[in-house]
Amino acid sequence: MKDLIEGGFPSNRLALSVVIGPHDQNHVVLIARTDGGDYVLDNLTNSVRLWGMTGYTFLATQDFQSRTGWRVTLAGPRAGEFS
Repeated sequence: MKDLIEGGFPSNRLALSVVIGPHDQNHVVLIARTDGGDYVLDNLTNSVRLWGMTGYTFLATQDFQSRTGWRVTLAGPRAGEFS
């Protein structure tokens, strides 16, 4: 995240998100909000993908405007198990 911000990417377009990742384990990814959609930057893969193409279930996401706020997301293939 630090490198993106230092490179000029607006910090209010970056947020952390808690997901259920590979092997049904909790995992944290970085979301980069762009005009073309929300992209996931993930240390488990070398590819950058739109959030809906990751196969992850998103549980909670940091508020883009407030670093201290979090929002329940519940989106993705297993979201129905948590609502």
